[in-house]
Amino acid sequence: MIVSKKALILSEKKEVLNISNDDTVLMNSLPNGDLYILSTKKKALIIKDGTIHYRDFSHLYSQIKNNHFRNFFMLNGRLFNQTMDKGIISLSDTSIHNILPKKTTKLCFQYHDKDVWSLGATSGIQRILLRNDSLVVANHFFKKTFISTIAKGTNQTLFLGTFREGLIVIPNQHFITSPITARYNSIRGFAVSPQNAIYTTERDRGIVLYHHDKTTVLDTSTQRNYHRIFYDPVIDFSINKQHPGLLYDAPFTKNKKLGAFNIKDMFRVDPQTALVVSSSGLLIFGKKKMFNNIDWQETDRIFSRYMPISTRCKSVVYDTIHKQIALATVSQLFTIEDHHQIKELLYKNKSINANKLAFYDGKIWVATQDHGILVFEHNKLIHSYSTANGFISNTVSTLKIKNNVLYALTEEGLLRISLSDHTFSYIGIGEGLTGHINDINVSDDRLWVLSNNSSISSIELKKLPVAPPNIAVSLDSIIVSGKKISNTLSETFSYDKNHLSFYPSYKGVSYHSEGTFTYRLEGFEQKWSTTAALSKKITYKSLPPGKYRFEIKPQYGITTGTPLTYSFRIAPPYWNTWWFYTGMSLLFCLVFFLFFKYRISLLKKKNQEKLEKQILQTDLLDTQLIALRSQMNPHFIFNALNSIQDLILNEDTENSYDYIVLFSELVRRTLNYSNQDFIELDKELEFLEIYLKLEKLRFGETFAYQIKADIGENAFSIPSLLIQPFIENALLHGLLHKNGLKKLSIIFSFSDQLLCTITDNGIGRKKAKEILDRRGNHHESFALNAIKKRLQILNKQHDMGVGYTITDLYKGELPTGTQIIIRMPYKKRY
Repeated sequence: MIVSKKALILSEKKEVLNISNDDTVLMNSLPNGDLYILSTKKKALIIKDGTIHYRDFSHLYSQIKNNHFRNFFMLNGRLFNQTMDKGIISLSDTSIHNILPKKTTKLCFQYHDKDVWSLGATSGIQRILLRNDSLVVANHFFKKTFISTIAKGTNQTLFLGTFREGLIVIPNQHFITSPITARYNSIRGFAVSPQNAIYTTERDRGIVLYHHDKTTVLDTSTQRNYHRIFYDPVIDFSINKQHPGLLYDAPFTKNKKLGAFNIKDMFRVDPQTALVVSSSGLLIFGKKKMFNNIDWQETDRIFSRYMPISTRCKSVVYDTIHKQIALATVSQLFTIEDHHQIKELLYKNKSINANKLAFYDGKIWVATQDHGILVFEHNKLIHSYSTANGFISNTVSTLKIKNNVLYALTEEGLLRISLSDHTFSYIGIGEGLTGHINDINVSDDRLWVLSNNSSISSIELKKLPVAPPNIAVSLDSIIVSGKKISNTLSETFSYDKNHLSFYPSYKGVSYHSEGTFTYRLEGFEQKWSTTAALSKKITYKSLPPGKYRFEIKPQYGITTGTPLTYSFRIAPPYWNTWWFYTGMSLLFCLVFFLFFKYRISLLKKKNQEKLEKQILQTDLLDTQLIALRSQMNPHFIFNALNSIQDLILNEDTENSYDYIVLFSELVRRTLNYSNQDFIELDKELEFLEIYLKLEKLRFGETFAYQIKADIGENAFSIPSLLIQPFIENALLHGLLHKNGLKKLSIIFSFSDQLLCTITDNGIGRKKAKEILDRRGNHHESFALNAIKKRLQILNKQHDMGVGYTITDLYKGELPTGTQIIIRMPYKKRY
């Protein structure tokens, strides 16, 4: 369609319609779809629903004389026009009273069917409404700003052109802010009726009704601050006679039987029954009792308490299909069926911290603190929305469902989810929201949002944006070490030009204030970083030589725009060239020659230290081998095999088999542990247990022993095969020659040192030496000599006071045994 000064051309029909021979043609479109094309005198062409109509306004020209029509607009179905000097006049109803000053309405712009934006002759912008047959100024914004023009963008965003102050953006004019008179951060809860009346609970004010631009205080109780408020168009809660559908804390403050007062949630079951949760548990409203076999305790004429659960609750719904109550407490989620069948719903075998429940389409929808949104059907999880499948956050404070669309308030913002195709759309500043969102409600036709606990705005559900926002990014400039360079071609910079600053520009002015950039410098970092779209600069300092690629993506809510990349290279410095390496190599050789003798002396010293360490390690290995040979000495093997022979000759097959098994296990463990410097204390205890079982088979029932580890929760590793020679010495020299019951005690303990105390009730060292002397055996135990040397080496290595002491035990003058305390090195495993 083309409009010229004298004709209207309709391109599709290829017709030329002559509507005027005058010198001016004015055209503008109204929000209802009508297109008005008007000449400067009398005649108008109206295109409505594809049909062309003519309208004569000549009767109005006598009133405005030489004044001209400027543009049309329509409020509440009534047509108006703005003239040059007469201001705004009605073209269809003379009863309209215009109380607007003429100078305040020099230019009018209409993008919505219920209001008009007007630019005054001096400053600012006004929102004009038709209220009670009068044109009034509802709001006056930017009073000190000279605004020259208005334009509408996507998502109903308004752009205000100014002089000297840049561009002002007003997001989505479809979001209407209600005329709330509450103080900042004073609204605790709000509810909306089907007639779009707003009920609020306000701090130090009570219950307030906002409807038809009027404010009415319904409950002026100052004894307490009410919290949540609910409205149901069907149930009469008998709290407020004028507004029977209201439910708030009033009955809870008057009846002590109901317990704590704060109401948290309400769910209507039928026209006479509702479930209510509060700080003290679950209540049922109405005379009809659900689940006759459930213990409801009547507290007054309309409320009854569910006795099994008396903890703080958050939310409740009733599954009308599966006949069960879903109840969210402070840290768990339950379903309650008839006959007290209470079942906890779990997610990954853990309790669910639910903030809000909803029942829709036969399913229970759960807004959780940690797992996003969970969907249950008859106690089974069937779907979830979380960051794992593209959801914006795992923390959801509340949710509402209407017309197969779910609205979820998360810690990252407000989301709209289509349940038919599971697509997400974000609702933020770009869509008209401002401030911190505290709560949401959904009426029959509108979405309501409470912001900063003081402002309530709403938008028609059908006018919520669904399509993802159109956002992009560009690089306004790139500064390299203070110099601006081209950002279109890849470049190579010298090593000292390694300070780069990128200046991105966010394309999407409606989303700019809440948008972000996600960026990284490939070749320098792997992880993506995020910064606000308002940021003007991204800087990298002192980049090393190499190849790089700068990547940046614009984001808004859950939408990510097309990434932009810029590749560049930083050349290495001259000292990283081949000829520099050659010169440095020659210089290094010269320096190496001059300091050759000095280096040789250092090497000799280090070699001497290494040699000493190797000698220590060799001695340690030698003593370990000696200990192994001493533990497996022929004497022990002969005794063991002789015992096995006696058992076989006595046809004691079972004990001989056990002896062979224990002996083979002892040999196997000895061979395994002898190659290890340290073994776990548990394994050492097992080794000693096997060894003593063998000795018990040899000694018989006259031998009793105990092994105990009193080390608390500690876990240690100790030197391998260190304790057995001491035990063998106690058995051989202390207990072998004792008559009667032979006792042996082995106790591990730990305070500041790890100790092993070995106590026997043998004949004592003095008598044992006498026996050895009679037999002509004057040498000390070979195994103990090896252990002494091994402990000396361990003490040098670990410096833990390693060693042992032997104490003879007496009762009066009679020897009662011997006690050995071994101080051993250890390693803590964890």
